[in-house]
Amino acid sequence: MVYIRSIILTLCLLLCLHVSNAQIEKLCGVWMDTLKVNNYIMLRLAFSIEKQNDTIIMFADSPDQYVKDIPITNYTFSDDTLALTIRSLGASFKGVYDQDKDLITGTFKQSGMKFSIQLKRIPKRIVWQRPQTPKEPFPYTTEDVDFLSADKSTLLSGTLSLPQGKGPFPLVIMISGSGWQDRNESIFGHKPFLVIADYLARNGIASFRYDDRKMDKYLVSTTMDLSKDTEGAWKYFSKDQRFNKIGLMGHSEGGIIALMLASRNKKVDFLISLAGLVQEAPDVLLYQTNVWCNTMKFSEEENQVCQTMNRDIFTLIQTEKKSDKLSIKLDELYTSFSENYTSEFLARIGFSPNEFMAKKMQLTNPWYLYFIRMKPKEYAVKVKCPVLALNGNKDMQVPFENIRLLEKYLIPNPSSEFFVMDGLNHLFQVANSGLVDEYGKIEETISEEVLHKMVLFIKKL
Repeated sequence: MVYIRSIILTLCLLLCLHVSNAQIEKLCGVWMDTLKVNNYIMLRLAFSIEKQNDTIIMFADSPDQYVKDIPITNYTFSDDTLALTIRSLGASFKGVYDQDKDLITGTFKQSGMKFSIQLKRIPKRIVWQRPQTPKEPFPYTTEDVDFLSADKSTLLSGTLSLPQGKGPFPLVIMISGSGWQDRNESIFGHKPFLVIADYLARNGIASFRYDDRKMDKYLVSTTMDLSKDTEGAWKYFSKDQRFNKIGLMGHSEGGIIALMLASRNKKVDFLISLAGLVQEAPDVLLYQTNVWCNTMKFSEEENQVCQTMNRDIFTLIQTEKKSDKLSIKLDELYTSFSENYTSEFLARIGFSPNEFMAKKMQLTNPWYLYFIRMKPKEYAVKVKCPVLALNGNKDMQVPFENIRLLEKYLIPNPSSEFFVMDGLNHLFQVANSGLVDEYGKIEETISEEVLHKMVLFIKKL
Protein backbone atom coordinates (compact mmCIF):
# COMPACT_ATOMS: atom_id res chain seq x y z
CA MET A 1 0.00 0.00 0.00
CA VAL A 2 1.35 3.36 -0.98
CA TYR A 3 1.10 5.81 1.89
CA ILE A 4 3.46 7.48 4.35
CA ARG A 5 3.17 7.76 8.12
CA SER A 6 5.18 10.34 10.06
CA ILE A 7 5.89 8.05 13.01
CA ILE A 8 5.87 4.26 12.96
CA LEU A 9 5.89 2.39 16.27
CA THR A 10 7.58 -0.96 15.74
CA LEU A 11 5.54 -3.92 16.91
CA CYS A 12 7.62 -5.91 19.37
CA LEU A 13 7.13 -9.20 21.19
CA LEU A 14 5.74 -8.81 24.66
CA LEU A 15 8.53 -8.45 27.20
CA CYS A 16 6.83 -7.02 30.24
CA LEU A 17 8.90 -5.63 33.08
CA HIS A 18 8.62 -7.64 36.26
CA VAL A 19 9.82 -5.66 39.28
CA SER A 20 8.56 -5.64 42.83
CA ASN A 21 7.96 -2.11 44.06
CA ALA A 22 5.49 -1.36 46.83
CA GLN A 23 5.59 2.40 46.17
CA ILE A 24 4.42 2.18 42.60
CA GLU A 25 1.31 0.18 43.51
CA LYS A 26 -0.60 3.46 43.84
CA LEU A 27 -0.05 3.96 40.10
CA CYS A 28 -1.59 0.63 39.13
CA GLY A 29 -4.05 1.18 36.31
CA VAL A 30 -4.04 2.57 32.77
CA TRP A 31 -2.71 6.07 32.04
CA MET A 32 -3.14 7.91 28.76
CA ASP A 33 -2.62 11.20 26.93
CA THR A 34 -2.38 12.33 23.30
CA LEU A 35 0.83 13.31 21.51
CA LYS A 36 0.48 16.13 18.99
CA VAL A 37 3.00 14.97 16.38
CA ASN A 38 2.19 17.84 13.99
CA ASN A 39 -0.84 19.83 12.83
CA TYR A 40 -2.31 16.72 11.22
CA ILE A 41 -1.33 13.74 13.37
CA MET A 42 -2.48 13.10 16.93
CA LEU A 43 -1.49 9.81 18.58
CA ARG A 44 -2.70 8.48 21.90
CA LEU A 45 -0.07 6.91 24.16
CA ALA A 46 -1.03 4.69 27.08
CA PHE A 47 0.92 3.04 29.90
CA SER A 48 -0.52 0.05 31.71
CA ILE A 49 0.73 -0.75 35.21
CA GLU A 50 -0.52 -3.94 36.83
CA LYS A 51 0.25 -5.95 39.95
CA GLN A 52 0.30 -9.70 39.47
CA ASN A 53 1.40 -11.98 42.31
CA ASP A 54 3.37 -9.24 44.11
CA THR A 55 5.07 -8.31 40.83
CA ILE A 56 4.60 -5.07 38.88
CA ILE A 57 3.99 -5.60 35.17
CA MET A 58 4.27 -2.55 32.91
CA PHE A 59 3.89 -2.02 29.16
CA ALA A 60 2.79 0.62 26.64
CA ASP A 61 0.12 0.81 23.92
CA SER A 62 -0.32 3.10 20.92
CA PRO A 63 -4.09 2.76 20.32
CA ASP A 64 -4.25 4.95 17.21
CA GLN A 65 -1.58 2.85 15.52
CA TYR A 66 -3.18 -0.38 16.76
CA VAL A 67 0.01 -1.47 18.50
CA LYS A 68 -0.08 -2.92 21.99
CA ASP A 69 2.18 -4.64 24.52
CA ILE A 70 5.23 -2.52 23.68
CA PRO A 71 7.96 -3.58 26.12
CA ILE A 72 9.05 -1.08 28.76
CA THR A 73 12.72 -1.86 29.28
CA ASN A 74 13.16 -0.43 32.77
CA TYR A 75 11.66 2.10 35.18
CA THR A 76 12.29 3.90 38.44
CA PHE A 77 9.78 5.48 40.81
CA SER A 78 11.08 7.65 43.61
CA ASP A 79 9.70 10.76 45.33
CA ASP A 80 6.61 10.50 43.14
CA THR A 81 8.76 10.76 39.97
CA LEU A 82 8.26 8.06 37.36
CA ALA A 83 11.00 7.49 34.76
CA LEU A 84 10.84 4.75 32.18
CA THR A 85 12.58 3.65 29.00
CA ILE A 86 11.15 1.99 25.87
CA ARG A 87 14.29 0.79 24.13
CA SER A 88 12.55 -0.69 21.08
CA LEU A 89 11.19 2.77 20.19
CA GLY A 90 14.21 4.79 21.24
CA ALA A 91 11.83 6.51 23.66
CA SER A 92 11.62 7.56 27.29
CA PHE A 93 9.24 9.26 29.70
CA LYS A 94 9.78 11.16 32.93
CA GLY A 95 6.96 12.65 34.96
CA VAL A 96 5.78 13.61 38.42
CA TYR A 97 2.72 12.06 40.03
CA ASP A 98 0.24 14.46 41.67
CA GLN A 99 -1.74 12.34 44.12
CA ASP A 100 -4.37 15.04 44.78
CA LYS A 101 -5.19 15.46 41.08
CA ASP A 102 -4.34 11.83 40.19
CA LEU A 103 -2.22 12.99 37.22
CA ILE A 104 1.30 12.24 35.98
CA THR A 105 2.77 15.30 34.27
CA GLY A 106 6.02 15.07 32.33
CA THR A 107 7.85 14.72 29.02
CA PHE A 108 7.86 11.92 26.46
CA LYS A 109 10.92 11.79 24.18
CA GLN A 110 11.40 9.86 20.95
CA SER A 111 13.87 10.23 18.07
CA GLY A 112 14.91 13.75 19.07
CA MET A 113 11.32 14.94 19.57
CA LYS A 114 9.84 16.04 22.89
CA PHE A 115 6.18 16.02 23.89
CA SER A 116 4.76 17.51 27.07
CA ILE A 117 2.03 15.18 28.27
CA GLN A 118 -0.32 14.85 31.20
CA LEU A 119 -1.28 11.25 31.81
CA LYS A 120 -4.78 10.71 33.12
CA ARG A 121 -6.10 7.50 34.58
CA ILE A 122 -8.65 5.75 32.31
CA PRO A 123 -10.95 2.84 33.27
CA LYS A 124 -9.33 0.15 31.10
CA ARG A 125 -7.04 -0.52 28.14
CA ILE A 126 -8.36 0.39 24.73
CA VAL A 127 -8.96 -2.74 22.68
CA TRP A 128 -10.20 -3.23 19.15
CA GLN A 129 -12.35 -6.00 17.79
CA ARG A 130 -11.17 -8.09 14.83
CA PRO A 131 -13.85 -10.82 14.59
CA GLN A 132 -12.51 -12.29 11.33
CA THR A 133 -9.06 -13.05 12.72
CA PRO A 134 -9.01 -16.87 12.87
CA LYS A 135 -8.36 -18.64 16.14
CA GLU A 136 -7.00 -22.13 16.75
CA PRO A 137 -7.73 -24.97 16.45
CA PHE A 138 -7.83 -24.84 12.65
CA PRO A 139 -9.46 -27.48 10.41
CA TYR A 140 -6.33 -27.53 8.25
CA THR A 141 -2.59 -27.79 8.72
CA THR A 142 0.16 -25.19 8.46
CA GLU A 143 3.85 -25.53 7.73
CA ASP A 144 6.72 -23.09 8.25
CA VAL A 145 8.72 -22.80 5.04
CA ASP A 146 12.10 -21.18 4.29
CA PHE A 147 13.03 -20.48 0.66
CA LEU A 148 15.52 -18.54 -1.44
CA SER A 149 14.72 -15.70 -3.80
CA ALA A 150 15.08 -16.57 -7.49
CA ASP A 151 18.52 -14.92 -7.65
CA LYS A 152 19.53 -16.83 -4.46
CA SER A 153 20.50 -13.58 -2.71
CA THR A 154 17.85 -13.61 0.01
CA LEU A 155 16.49 -16.19 2.45
CA LEU A 156 12.81 -15.69 3.22
CA SER A 157 10.28 -17.35 5.53
CA GLY A 158 6.56 -17.94 5.32
CA THR A 159 3.57 -20.09 6.22
CA LEU A 160 1.96 -22.71 4.01
CA SER A 161 -1.70 -23.48 4.77
CA LEU A 162 -2.91 -26.90 3.56
CA PRO A 163 -6.55 -27.98 3.40
CA GLN A 164 -7.70 -31.32 4.72
CA GLY A 165 -7.61 -34.21 2.26
CA LYS A 166 -5.11 -35.81 -0.07
CA GLY A 167 -5.03 -33.19 -2.80
CA PRO A 168 -3.54 -32.17 -5.10
CA PHE A 169 -4.70 -28.62 -4.34
CA PRO A 170 -4.50 -25.29 -6.14
CA LEU A 171 -1.97 -23.03 -4.41
CA VAL A 172 -2.14 -19.23 -4.06
CA ILE A 173 1.11 -17.33 -3.38
CA MET A 174 0.26 -14.03 -1.67
CA ILE A 175 2.20 -10.82 -2.39
CA SER A 176 1.84 -7.85 -0.05
CA GLY A 177 1.69 -4.14 -0.85
CA SER A 178 4.33 -1.44 -0.49
CA GLY A 179 6.11 -0.74 2.75
CA TRP A 180 7.63 -3.54 4.81
CA GLN A 181 4.98 -6.17 5.53
CA ASP A 182 4.89 -9.35 7.58
CA ARG A 183 3.39 -12.54 6.18
CA ASN A 184 -0.09 -11.56 7.39
CA GLU A 185 0.13 -8.08 5.83
CA SER A 186 -0.66 -6.80 9.33
CA ILE A 187 -2.05 -3.28 9.44
CA PHE A 188 -4.07 -1.37 12.04
CA GLY A 189 -4.64 -4.54 14.05
CA HIS A 190 -5.95 -6.38 10.98
CA LYS A 191 -4.28 -9.44 9.42
CA PRO A 192 -5.76 -9.61 5.90
CA PHE A 193 -3.53 -12.37 4.52
CA LEU A 194 -4.17 -14.58 7.56
CA VAL A 195 -7.93 -14.12 7.09
CA ILE A 196 -7.63 -14.92 3.36
CA ALA A 197 -5.44 -17.99 4.00
CA ASP A 198 -7.93 -19.31 6.54
CA TYR A 199 -10.90 -18.82 4.18
CA LEU A 200 -9.10 -20.48 1.26
CA ALA A 201 -8.00 -23.49 3.34
CA ARG A 202 -11.54 -24.03 4.60
CA ASN A 203 -12.61 -24.13 0.95
CA GLY A 204 -10.03 -26.63 -0.29
CA ILE A 205 -7.40 -24.14 -1.56
CA ALA A 206 -3.81 -24.01 -0.28
CA SER A 207 -1.95 -20.74 0.19
CA PHE A 208 1.50 -19.43 1.01
CA ARG A 209 2.21 -16.08 2.62
CA TYR A 210 5.67 -14.83 3.53
CA ASP A 211 7.47 -12.05 5.37
CA ASP A 212 9.18 -9.40 3.28
CA ARG A 213 12.97 -9.56 3.18
CA LYS A 214 14.74 -8.24 6.28
CA MET A 215 14.43 -4.50 6.80
CA ASP A 216 18.05 -3.59 5.96
CA LYS A 217 17.72 -5.30 2.58
CA TYR A 218 14.17 -4.15 2.01
CA LEU A 219 15.13 -0.49 2.32
CA VAL A 220 17.48 -0.73 -0.69
CA SER A 221 15.25 -3.00 -2.80
CA THR A 222 13.14 -2.09 -5.83
CA THR A 223 9.83 -3.57 -6.93
CA MET A 224 11.76 -5.68 -9.44
CA ASP A 225 14.00 -6.98 -6.63
CA LEU A 226 10.93 -7.95 -4.63
CA SER A 227 9.52 -9.83 -7.63
CA LYS A 228 12.56 -12.13 -7.39
CA ASP A 229 11.35 -13.12 -3.92
CA THR A 230 7.94 -14.11 -5.26
CA GLU A 231 9.61 -15.95 -8.10
CA GLY A 232 11.68 -17.88 -5.55
CA ALA A 233 8.49 -18.95 -3.77
CA TRP A 234 6.96 -20.06 -7.09
CA LYS A 235 10.05 -22.11 -7.97
CA TYR A 236 10.08 -23.72 -4.54
CA PHE A 237 6.48 -24.94 -4.79
CA SER A 238 6.53 -25.74 -8.51
CA LYS A 239 8.32 -29.01 -7.62
CA ASP A 240 5.77 -29.94 -4.94
CA GLN A 241 3.40 -32.69 -6.12
CA ARG A 242 0.75 -31.63 -3.62
CA PHE A 243 -0.25 -28.76 -5.92
CA ASN A 244 -1.86 -29.00 -9.36
CA LYS A 245 -2.08 -25.27 -10.08
CA ILE A 246 -0.01 -22.39 -8.72
CA GLY A 247 -1.27 -18.82 -8.95
CA LEU A 248 -0.37 -15.39 -7.59
CA MET A 249 -2.45 -13.00 -5.51
CA GLY A 250 -1.06 -9.46 -5.25
CA HIS A 251 -2.43 -6.55 -3.23
CA SER A 252 -1.63 -2.98 -4.37
CA GLU A 253 2.10 -2.97 -5.25
CA GLY A 254 1.86 -6.76 -4.95
CA GLY A 255 -0.40 -6.59 -8.00
CA ILE A 256 2.44 -5.14 -10.07
CA ILE A 257 4.80 -7.82 -8.76
CA ALA A 258 2.29 -10.49 -9.81
CA LEU A 259 2.14 -8.97 -13.31
CA MET A 260 5.95 -8.86 -13.50
CA LEU A 261 6.29 -12.53 -12.65
CA ALA A 262 3.38 -13.72 -14.81
CA SER A 263 4.73 -11.72 -17.78
CA ARG A 264 8.06 -13.58 -17.71
CA ASN A 265 6.83 -16.96 -16.45
CA LYS A 266 4.13 -18.44 -18.66
CA LYS A 267 3.69 -21.37 -16.25
CA VAL A 268 1.88 -19.19 -13.71
CA ASP A 269 -1.63 -20.70 -13.78
CA PHE A 270 -3.70 -17.72 -12.63
CA LEU A 271 -3.45 -14.27 -11.11
CA ILE A 272 -5.62 -12.36 -8.61
CA SER A 273 -5.19 -8.58 -8.50
CA LEU A 274 -6.52 -6.87 -5.38
CA ALA A 275 -6.36 -3.12 -6.04
CA GLY A 276 -3.25 -3.79 -8.11
CA LEU A 277 -1.51 -0.76 -9.61
CA VAL A 278 -1.73 -0.55 -13.38
CA GLN A 279 -1.57 3.21 -13.85
CA GLU A 280 1.91 4.69 -13.75
CA ALA A 281 2.92 5.58 -10.21
CA PRO A 282 2.90 9.40 -10.64
CA ASP A 283 -0.78 9.29 -11.57
CA VAL A 284 -1.59 7.21 -8.51
CA LEU A 285 0.48 9.45 -6.23
CA LEU A 286 -1.21 12.58 -7.61
CA TYR A 287 -4.56 10.95 -6.94
CA GLN A 288 -3.44 10.41 -3.34
CA THR A 289 -2.23 14.00 -3.15
CA ASN A 290 -5.64 15.26 -4.22
CA VAL A 291 -7.34 13.05 -1.61
CA TRP A 292 -4.97 14.38 1.07
CA CYS A 293 -5.53 18.01 0.07
CA ASN A 294 -9.29 17.57 0.22
CA THR A 295 -9.03 15.82 3.56
CA MET A 296 -6.99 18.74 4.92
CA LYS A 297 -9.60 21.13 3.50
CA PHE A 298 -7.04 22.99 1.41
CA SER A 299 -8.19 25.84 -0.78
CA GLU A 300 -8.35 25.32 -4.54
CA GLU A 301 -5.11 27.31 -4.91
CA GLU A 302 -3.32 25.25 -2.27
CA ASN A 303 -4.50 22.04 -3.90
CA GLN A 304 -3.37 23.14 -7.36
CA VAL A 305 0.05 24.27 -6.14
CA CYS A 306 0.53 20.98 -4.26
CA GLN A 307 -0.42 19.02 -7.38
CA THR A 308 1.86 21.11 -9.61
CA MET A 309 4.86 20.77 -7.30
CA ASN A 310 4.47 17.01 -7.05
CA ARG A 311 3.84 16.59 -10.78
CA ASP A 312 7.00 18.55 -11.62
CA ILE A 313 9.02 16.48 -9.15
CA PHE A 314 7.76 13.20 -10.62
CA THR A 315 8.43 14.38 -14.18
CA LEU A 316 11.97 15.32 -13.24
CA ILE A 317 12.57 11.91 -11.65
CA GLN A 318 11.27 10.18 -14.78
CA THR A 319 13.47 12.19 -17.14
CA GLU A 320 16.72 12.70 -15.21
CA LYS A 321 18.41 9.33 -14.65
CA LYS A 322 21.74 10.55 -13.19
CA SER A 323 21.58 10.74 -9.40
CA ASP A 324 23.92 13.72 -8.92
CA LYS A 325 22.13 15.81 -11.52
CA LEU A 326 18.72 14.78 -10.18
CA SER A 327 19.64 16.02 -6.70
CA ILE A 328 20.76 19.38 -8.05
CA LYS A 329 17.70 19.80 -10.25
CA LEU A 330 15.34 18.93 -7.39
CA ASP A 331 16.96 21.67 -5.30
CA GLU A 332 16.61 24.12 -8.20
CA LEU A 333 12.97 23.16 -8.65
CA TYR A 334 12.25 23.78 -4.97
CA THR A 335 14.05 27.14 -5.09
CA SER A 336 11.83 28.25 -7.95
CA PHE A 337 8.73 27.32 -5.96
CA SER A 338 9.94 29.03 -2.80
CA GLU A 339 10.50 32.26 -4.75
CA ASN A 340 6.84 32.33 -5.78
CA TYR A 341 5.17 31.44 -2.48
CA THR A 342 5.56 32.54 1.12
CA SER A 343 7.16 30.28 3.70
CA GLU A 344 3.82 30.14 5.56
CA PHE A 345 2.05 28.95 2.40
CA LEU A 346 4.66 26.26 1.73
CA ALA A 347 4.53 25.05 5.34
CA ARG A 348 0.75 24.86 5.13
CA ILE A 349 0.90 22.43 2.18
CA GLY A 350 3.75 20.35 3.59
CA PHE A 351 6.61 21.89 1.60
CA SER A 352 8.64 23.77 4.20
CA PRO A 353 12.44 23.50 3.64
CA ASN A 354 12.76 20.71 6.22
CA GLU A 355 9.78 18.83 4.81
CA PHE A 356 11.16 19.13 1.29
CA MET A 357 14.52 17.69 2.39
CA ALA A 358 12.70 14.75 4.00
CA LYS A 359 10.66 14.23 0.80
CA LYS A 360 13.82 14.44 -1.29
CA MET A 361 15.54 11.72 0.74
CA GLN A 362 12.52 9.50 0.30
CA LEU A 363 12.02 10.27 -3.38
CA THR A 364 15.62 9.45 -4.26
CA ASN A 365 15.87 6.05 -2.57
CA PRO A 366 16.10 3.02 -4.90
CA TRP A 367 12.53 1.80 -4.35
CA TYR A 368 10.93 5.17 -5.01
CA LEU A 369 13.02 5.95 -8.10
CA TYR A 370 12.12 2.60 -9.64
CA PHE A 371 8.49 2.89 -8.58
CA ILE A 372 8.03 6.28 -10.24
CA ARG A 373 9.82 5.24 -13.43
CA MET A 374 8.35 1.78 -14.02
CA LYS A 375 5.70 1.09 -16.69
CA PRO A 376 3.14 -1.48 -15.48
CA LYS A 377 1.63 -1.69 -18.96
CA GLU A 378 4.84 -3.34 -20.23
CA TYR A 379 4.13 -6.31 -17.96
CA ALA A 380 0.34 -6.44 -18.26
CA VAL A 381 0.35 -6.82 -22.05
CA LYS A 382 2.43 -10.01 -21.77
CA VAL A 383 0.20 -11.82 -19.26
CA LYS A 384 -1.74 -14.74 -20.79
CA CYS A 385 -3.11 -16.58 -17.74
CA PRO A 386 -6.66 -16.06 -16.35
CA VAL A 387 -6.93 -12.98 -14.13
CA LEU A 388 -9.40 -12.04 -11.42
CA ALA A 389 -9.20 -8.29 -10.78
CA LEU A 390 -11.02 -6.60 -7.89
CA ASN A 391 -11.06 -2.92 -6.96
CA GLY A 392 -13.16 -1.02 -4.43
CA ASN A 393 -14.93 2.12 -5.58
CA LYS A 394 -14.09 3.82 -2.26
CA ASP A 395 -10.36 3.16 -2.60
CA MET A 396 -8.55 6.42 -1.71
CA GLN A 397 -5.08 4.98 -2.42
CA VAL A 398 -5.44 3.30 -5.81
CA PRO A 399 -8.25 4.67 -8.03
CA PHE A 400 -10.61 1.91 -9.07
CA GLU A 401 -10.22 2.97 -12.72
CA ASN A 402 -7.02 0.89 -12.63
CA ILE A 403 -9.20 -2.15 -13.26
CA ARG A 404 -10.30 -0.78 -16.62
CA LEU A 405 -6.69 -0.29 -17.70
CA LEU A 406 -5.84 -3.83 -16.65
CA GLU A 407 -8.78 -5.18 -18.62
CA LYS A 408 -7.64 -3.15 -21.62
CA TYR A 409 -3.97 -4.22 -21.46
CA LEU A 410 -4.34 -7.94 -20.76
CA ILE A 411 -4.39 -10.53 -23.53
CA PRO A 412 -8.09 -11.56 -23.69
CA ASN A 413 -8.89 -14.70 -21.73
CA PRO A 414 -12.42 -16.13 -21.40
CA SER A 415 -11.73 -17.11 -17.77
CA SER A 416 -10.70 -13.60 -16.66
CA GLU A 417 -13.10 -11.59 -14.49
CA PHE A 418 -13.15 -7.92 -13.47
CA PHE A 419 -15.19 -6.46 -10.61
CA VAL A 420 -15.52 -2.96 -9.16
CA MET A 421 -16.76 -3.61 -5.63
CA ASP A 422 -19.31 -1.11 -4.37
CA GLY A 423 -18.54 0.57 -1.03
CA LEU A 424 -15.15 -1.08 -0.45
CA ASN A 425 -11.87 0.69 0.39
CA HIS A 426 -8.25 -0.18 -0.38
CA LEU A 427 -8.29 -3.04 2.15
CA PHE A 428 -11.63 -4.24 0.74
CA GLN A 429 -13.52 -3.34 3.91
CA VAL A 430 -17.04 -1.93 3.74
CA ALA A 431 -16.21 1.74 4.30
CA ASN A 432 -17.76 5.15 4.74
CA SER A 433 -15.05 7.59 3.62
CA GLY A 434 -12.49 5.11 2.32
CA LEU A 435 -9.70 7.17 3.94
CA VAL A 436 -6.68 5.54 5.57
CA ASP A 437 -7.55 6.75 9.07
CA GLU A 438 -10.78 4.74 8.87
CA TYR A 439 -9.08 1.35 8.34
CA GLY A 440 -8.47 0.64 11.99
CA LYS A 441 -11.89 1.87 13.09
CA ILE A 442 -13.62 -0.79 10.98
CA GLU A 443 -13.96 -4.18 12.67
CA GLU A 444 -14.21 -6.06 9.37
CA THR A 445 -10.83 -7.13 7.97
CA ILE A 446 -11.97 -7.98 4.44
CA SER A 447 -15.36 -8.28 2.74
CA GLU A 448 -16.81 -11.78 2.72
CA GLU A 449 -17.96 -11.13 -0.86
CA VAL A 450 -14.35 -10.63 -1.97
CA LEU A 451 -13.29 -13.88 -0.30
CA HIS A 452 -16.17 -15.70 -1.98
CA LYS A 453 -15.28 -14.34 -5.43
CA MET A 454 -11.67 -15.53 -5.05
CA VAL A 455 -12.76 -19.06 -4.15
CA LEU A 456 -15.27 -19.23 -7.02
CA PHE A 457 -12.68 -17.99 -9.52
CA ILE A 458 -10.06 -20.56 -8.49
CA LYS A 459 -12.53 -23.45 -8.39
CA LYS A 460 -13.80 -22.62 -11.90
CA LEU A 461 -10.26 -23.03 -13.18
